[in-house]
Amino acid sequence: MAGNSAPTRSDNSFFQRAEGKFSANEASTACLLIDRDFRVRGLNAAFAEATRRPRGELLDQALFDLFPDNPNNAEDQVDRVARSFERVLRFRQHDTLWVQRYEFPDPAKHGAFIPKVWTLNHQPIFDSDGSVLGVVQHSEDITALDAALASLADTLAAADADEDHWWHVLRRIGSAGRALPRYRETYRALAQENHQLREAQAARAVIEQAKGVLMGQRRCSQDEAFEILREISQATNEKLRDVAAALVADTTGHTSA
Repeated sequence: MAGNSAPTRSDNSFFQRAEGKFSANEASTACLLIDRDFRVRGLNAAFAEATRRPRGELLDQALFDLFPDNPNNAEDQVDRVARSFERVLRFRQHDTLWVQRYEFPDPAKHGAFIPKVWTLNHQPIFDSDGSVLGVVQHSEDITALDAALASLADTLAAADADEDHWWHVLRRIGSAGRALPRYRETYRALAQENHQLREAQAARAVIEQAKGVLMGQRRCSQDEAFEILREISQATNEKLRDVAAALVADTTGHTSA
């Protein structure tokens, strides 16, 4: 941190003006302003709603006293966010934490924490002479999207997942997707993860087909069929999926997708 000085009257006026500017531009996105000592100097209604705390409880308080680490969670969420603030103050440019798990205290239940996943964008706040007086944080709650992706991964691993469950997961992704920040890298990361999930599903399907072929040909168990595929994969230095696809194509005369 850059010091521990008490806010002056001129500082208060500056942050009041900055709060009005950023709040007007980002009314629907949670917006927080902190000074160089990481003290809350401004916020909008969306931030108060997201953290379930009234404005009066937040203003002029040390941010990490309000939102400390969960003692039952091994992740150093405070340290990671604080280091992002420090980079903004030092290098005078924005810094983004694309996926940040940050639990905050539940004001309705003493000692409890509410699990959340966010995309946090931090930008410097300049005064008229170019000095950096603080940081503005724009935060997007992507908890629902994180849960939907986790559920989708579980579905891919579950052999007995039915069609209704698939549609439920897809609906959750759709609603969460509309709340995503308009950041290119977030979309790229999600697209990459979606591509990997589709590839995993296709690989699983062709491997299961190949196991079925081997079980029919050699009268062996599922585990024995998988071991045969694995041994061929190692001996030929080919991917397991490619070995399975070649076996299925050779048996059926059709190439797997």
